Amino acid sequence: MLNIGVSEIHCRFLSPKFVNPCFLGVNIGSRDELGAVKEENGKYKVMSENEIRDQLKVASVHYLSLEGMAKALGTTGNQLRQSHCTGCLDYNNPFDMRPYDSELVKTSYIRKSKQLKFPAQIQTQII
Repeated sequence: MLNIGVSEIHCRFLSPKFVNPCFLGVNIGSRDELGAVKEENGKYKVMSENEIRDQLKVASVHYLSLEGMAKALGTTGNQLRQSHCTGCLDYNNPFDMRPYDSELVKTSYIRKSKQLKFPAQIQTQII
């Protein structure tokens, strides 16, 4: 777009950064597939908005925060994490996914994950 005369490009993403693969069905198999994560010195690192801006060669980049997404949905971040899987956003998975995460040893930005207990009404059901 810059080649056709656009003077600036600003990117706004209406979701938080995806920083982890999904172990529950979304087709994201590796952190190598994620635009907000890069491998550096054998470890994965979440890129800052400025690093993403520079990589995309745009004037600015901004992601919606998890708290901002929760607020838009009329809830809090903690309530959102208790009612929905946010594993791809912050590694708060409804189950302990560490045994299935082959890249975990290269991922220092993940804090120790505790298993969340989901309320019965949102447990997976086959209808």
